Amino acid sequence: MIAAFFGMLIVSVWYGTRVSALTINEVTVVGGETVGHEEIERIAREKISGTYLKIIPRAFAFTYPQEEVSAAISAVPRVKDVRVIRHGGTSLYIEFSEHTPQALWCAAEDMNNCYFFDDSGYAFSKAPGLIGGSFLRVTAIGKQPQEHTAPFSEEEYRRLIELRDKFAAAKWFVSRADIDTAGDAFLTIVEGGEFKVALRQPADETVSNLLTVLGSQQFAHIKPGNFEYIDLRF
Repeated sequence: MIAAFFGMLIVSVWYGTRVSALTINEVTVVGGETVGHEEIERIAREKISGTYLKIIPRAFAFTYPQEEVSAAISAVPRVKDVRVIRHGGTSLYIEFSEHTPQALWCAAEDMNNCYFFDDSGYAFSKAPGLIGGSFLRVTAIGKQPQEHTAPFSEEEYRRLIELRDKFAAAKWFVSRADIDTAGDAFLTIVEGGEFKVALRQPADETVSNLLTVLGSQQFAHIKPGNFEYIDLRF
């Protein structure tokens, strides 16, 4: 009797979980800019293929592996903020956004070994060998660059980018930033020279200090390439 009962139960589950109205067969992907929707759909369909214990289809609407689908898509370079939602019994809706490269985290000893930073200071993927100055190159003293890591606090990183932009507005262009564990940054200026700054100090204050120094007659001659460094931390 017991064996018959379990046999009937298994048969019922087998057929019940294959009802077409409860089987996911449609995948809709939206969002992103450079990551192909076809690739995201392929990953999702791969994760909902097959069965659990050779009985329940992974595409069964009530037990499909939502977390697995989300994790697999999140592992794709550039992809972030993945949402996986089931609509009804047959449709899967996937929405995602992308990390946008803003700067490069590079190894101090090899400035071609870099990872892309997004706008929060998160290193989201390996960068190809890039030349030129389209991206600020950043090193974290004592740390090697690696994927899926943020070597600084988000506040420190945003302060660094703010400093770069405010210096650029004042016609001082930063190509590289070396940041130590105390939160001090050593900014290499295009054409030569270095600014020593403290990321804990407001960017406006730091830039104002520079302009005050350069506004004096004694230092009015200073320009990129004709000085070694200016310490703006104090």
